[in-house]
Amino acid sequence: MRYNWYPFTLLIIDVQYDMLETAVDFPDITENLKKLLLFARRRQMHIIHIRSLFEQDMSDWLNWSKLRKTSPLIRGTPGSGIPPFASEIPGEEVLMKHSFDAFLNTNLLNKLKKHQTQAVLVAGLETSICVLTTALAAFQRNYFTCLVTDCCADDRVAHRNTLDTYKDLIDMHTIDSLLDYNRTIQERITHLKKISGAYK
Repeated sequence: MRYNWYPFTLLIIDVQYDMLETAVDFPDITENLKKLLLFARRRQMHIIHIRSLFEQDMSDWLNWSKLRKTSPLIRGTPGSGIPPFASEIPGEEVLMKHSFDAFLNTNLLNKLKKHQTQAVLVAGLETSICVLTTALAAFQRNYFTCLVTDCCADDRVAHRNTLDTYKDLIDMHTIDSLLDYNRTIQERITHLKKISGAYK
């Protein structure tokens, strides 16, 4: 079967040092993300690296963080840095966000529309917060949405609960089953064209 990866966009969320420190329950997360990026790059998939940076003066913090008087990913701190394995390469896009939702007050939707994306793969940190919020936002904008489950990390209980709670809304696949997911998406697009005349 011929695999068409053009309709896909991969979102890599908050793979920064501060967030990797929260992934202690998932010691394979770095290697899995490396594997996912290699998989996507070999197939010339559209990749967007989504990152967070907040000012030290709290001017762009969420109120929740202001009340707690703490926030990760402060500009200029080591924790806001990008591990070399997660750095973008030429041709890949970078998008900065200031909330859990990568669509909120950003041009992510325009980027997806420009690429004619139909399916969004979501990976990164943390599963129950920014990964989930962004995945649900993509789902609500009518994109087929999939969490790459072995490329997300969080507290182990929060991670598991997120997958269990949203498995009927958001597709769930591991890296090794993404070829199967490609077939599923092609079948869905074909079916939707038959029943609606055209998709999107």
